[in-house]
Amino acid sequence: MKVLNLSIDTKILEKESDVARRMIWFGDIVEKYTILIPFYKKQGCSLAKNVEVYGSGGKNKIVQFILLYIEAKKILKKEKYNLITTQDPFFIGLLGVFLAKKYKISLEAQVHGWNAVGFVRKNVQKFVLKKASGIRVVSKRMMRKVINLGVEEPKINKVPVYVDIDSKNNIDNKKKIQGKFIFLSVSRLVAIKNIKMQIEAMRKLVGKCDCELWIVGEGNNKDNLIKLVKKYNLEKKVKFLGWRTGKELEDIYTQADCLLLTSYSEGWGRVVIEAGLYGVPTIMTDVGLAGEVVVDGENGIVIDVDDVNSLIDRMEYVIMNESFYDNISKNIMETVKNLPGRVDILDLYLEGWGRILRNFVILLYLK
Repeated sequence: MKVLNLSIDTKILEKESDVARRMIWFGDIVEKYTILIPFYKKQGCSLAKNVEVYGSGGKNKIVQFILLYIEAKKILKKEKYNLITTQDPFFIGLLGVFLAKKYKISLEAQVHGWNAVGFVRKNVQKFVLKKASGIRVVSKRMMRKVINLGVEEPKINKVPVYVDIDSKNNIDNKKKIQGKFIFLSVSRLVAIKNIKMQIEAMRKLVGKCDCELWIVGEGNNKDNLIKLVKKYNLEKKVKFLGWRTGKELEDIYTQADCLLLTSYSEGWGRVVIEAGLYGVPTIMTDVGLAGEVVVDGENGIVIDVDDVNSLIDRMEYVIMNESFYDNISKNIMETVKNLPGRVDILDLYLEGWGRILRNFVILLYLK
């Protein structure tokens, strides 16, 4: 099987990035895996013997998408691919629809999140999901939303976002900073993540409890968040650590006590699993993997979206109730370590792709 991936993740072009290393794994299960990305530079590299990635070139998004389409046509004209997979069901998905029709190839559209979209994007999404041979979602929540758009369930393949649980089997979940409770936030600092809600909660808690909030991430909302922290005189209690990856982020997880995820919307919530590997439970809004991985009161806490009073109450509760905290800490660690590993995830991909190809061949025969 040869797969062409139309992606929007420019990190894949960095050979040492985590996402680039994950792309290499697909070379273990398919004959060839080629990735095209809209990017301001025209560049490419080989990630493995049968895994290649290319940037389109182009000074703006419109030019990049045009060049991406041209490059994809060159690749598909040169050799036969079996499947096109697109990282989103919007304009990159629309390119996939045109290419799949032109070259009579099956198409998989991926749905990673479900943010509010405008009229044009909403209708593009409906069109792409209708035309796709199959759809990959990351959670049961996403599956329900796709079904509500009129997509039949057999057309959908649920494959969660992979987190490297296989190499982290001996992590100690003991607290590293005694006497001080560390809340942690790891995300892009953008409006949809609602980090403001966490700062508002800290404003109410600092007089009651010895706690801090560490914010890991960067984004266009960072300046506004820093101003809010200064407004509330929380500079000593809310710390911005910038973007951290690898060993630096692992060290932060070992010091943290509880993760906060307060997004208005989330596709999955990979950071919840990463934190869980270190015995760090999460207080999260009812988005993404809430209810599927994190069960309220059992291995974490789930609150309503944008409910700051519930967040304050639950943050205070995990600080003051040690036995409850220890229980959800132990349980999330156990839950995460029993999630599908790398081999299981790749099997789910293969199963979904195989079903797409079989159904595509049947439809061609019926025509």
